[in-house]
Amino acid sequence: MTPAAVRSFAGEQGLLAFNDALVDTLVAQRVEGIRDSASFGARLMASEVAGVGLVDARVSAVRSTRRASTDDDDGSVFVLLSRHADGWIEHRRGRERIARDRIVVVPAGESFEVAYAGTAEVTFVVLPPGVVGGRYDGLRGPIRSRPLTSVGLAVASVVRSVVAGAGDAGEHTDEALGRILVGALDALAGDGLVDESSRLRLAIERMIDDDLENPRLGVPWLARRLAVSPRTLQRAFSAYGESISTRIRERRLDRAAELLRSRPDLTATEVGALLGFATPSQFGAAFRARFGAPPSAWRASEIDLSSPRQS
Repeated sequence: MTPAAVRSFAGEQGLLAFNDALVDTLVAQRVEGIRDSASFGARLMASEVAGVGLVDARVSAVRSTRRASTDDDDGSVFVLLSRHADGWIEHRRGRERIARDRIVVVPAGESFEVAYAGTAEVTFVVLPPGVVGGRYDGLRGPIRSRPLTSVGLAVASVVRSVVAGAGDAGEHTDEALGRILVGALDALAGDGLVDESSRLRLAIERMIDDDLENPRLGVPWLARRLAVSPRTLQRAFSAYGESISTRIRERRLDRAAELLRSRPDLTATEVGALLGFATPSQFGAAFRARFGAPPSAWRASEIDLSSPRQS
């Protein structure tokens, strides 16, 4: 367990320091929209248990914004549990409530705006990529707010207790807190937190990656394999602003680049045919659009870059 770091912030300088602290403890965002910055006040406590980041925050009425880029999407997920907060989070798909009886999932790569009407007390669980991918794949997906059942409310209280306990290593061991936290997160995930569309999208992505050389790979084939309608399949991807056919083409081109680099025994034409491109010209045009050069020229440049240079 990392020792809990507790920091307090007040006034105009405190607001500046609080924004800097958010970069280190949470998904980077900027607090603004404060009528009187001299009256600003906040408190942050950050710790880590069993590889999971825990942040407890108390902040006066504020608005914060985040404008994410693709570089920000490292696979982390932030789960927000309110102790005392009345507000909303607005994102590209709409607006969601933040309240004590709800849980909010925020992927690291998402842009958003958050506003609290009054002083807010919230707990964040920061799940790094290794934890998300290993145990909570279904937490990936769009920002979403879900109502908690009575079980979920009780479990949320357990998570908040773990956060408080992380500040006192004398009373709790890292192993014990870790067991409590993992059990609580498992229960929350089973309380409707996991998005079914996210589950389906992950299944589609895995199947695409496993069958890139299959000439039948496409929406009808995937729909039959997953026992869902083509419309349901497409909807799972359209929420992310991407089509399945685009995903297949991009992953095939990525695999083609890998083969061009690692399989000198295959010609560029053979690589294209292996990955389902109908003609060499179709493969060449698609590869050039993605990588900026025709396949053979790209391969030559990669070989040149990897060759040892003599002085």
